[in-house]
Amino acid sequence: MTSLISLHTANPENYLLNRYMNCSKEIFSKGKFWLGGQLHLKIDEPITDQHFVHVLLCNRVLGTPTNQWELASMQRAEADFSEFRNVYYSHIRKLRYSGLLRAVVFWLSPARKRASEKVFHPQRLLAKGYFNFGGG
Repeated sequence: MTSLISLHTANPENYLLNRYMNCSKEIFSKGKFWLGGQLHLKIDEPITDQHFVHVLLCNRVLGTPTNQWELASMQRAEADFSEFRNVYYSHIRKLRYSGLLRAVVFWLSPARKRASEKVFHPQRLLAKGYFNFGGG
């Protein structure tokens, strides 16, 4: 499963993932980060679609901000969450397609090898003189 650590390892230059990792190193966070500003997760905890649904529902329930600082904080959390989802799903796609590519190569390479080999096949039998088809 994909966690913040695996995402950060795959994308070490991503600003948001670096910020989440740095936030988790702070004393007050105790090795956790806030996904979308709503969900407190460990950095090695697998992230699932249920986590995304939870954050979306929490953001919908919040309603209107009381002041400009809260509005800015909410907008930043939503933008960060959107970017995080993009990074997460692109990582999942890469994992899925690399696995699919490995499976295709695994199945095709032996077939190519078998096609180029001279293996036993009944059509390749040379049975001259064994059967008498000419009559006589």
